[in-house]
Amino acid sequence: MVFQSSLVPNAHIVTPKNQDNMLTIGKLFQAMGIAVIGIGFISSFPEIINWKPAISGLMLFTIGWCIERYIVK
Repeated sequence: MVFQSSLVPNAHIVTPKNQDNMLTIGKLFQAMGIAVIGIGFISSFPEIINWKPAISGLMLFTIGWCIERYIVK
């Protein structure tokens, strides 16, 4: 079942069937972001974390959070 918005023609909303899949994808992005940050922290432990893994992990986590916050709910 696809719902259409009255404001924007042909706009598709996440259906209940796809909602579980999108929630899983959002959680996977969040887990990957935390894992990248953790691995970057462990790989350069005595020094401060390198900025490349920190930024990429933060971006992955933010993408997952946005999917969960704005697309699924």
